[in-house]
Amino acid sequence: MRYFYFWSPAYGWGWLFVIVFWVLVVLIIVAIIRAIAGSGYYRNYRNEESGNTALQILNERYARGEIAREEYEAKKRDISG
Repeated sequence: MRYFYFWSPAYGWGWLFVIVFWVLVVLIIVAIIRAIAGSGYYRNYRNEESGNTALQILNERYARGEIAREEYEAKKRDISG
């Protein structure tokens, strides 16, 4: 005797639910990966919104004492061109 379960394609519309289920699983996995990795567009947009340019970040690092004056001047010349 054969038993047909709800998710079995032989159960009528069961095949549709199987497809919908796997599509949802794939979409959830993609959403998790994008949330973890972060979208490049969103990161760039967020940095532009906060106004953190390379020179501002360099100035903040120098003000906090993370880098020496010589390194600060060298990096500032590199950024300025």
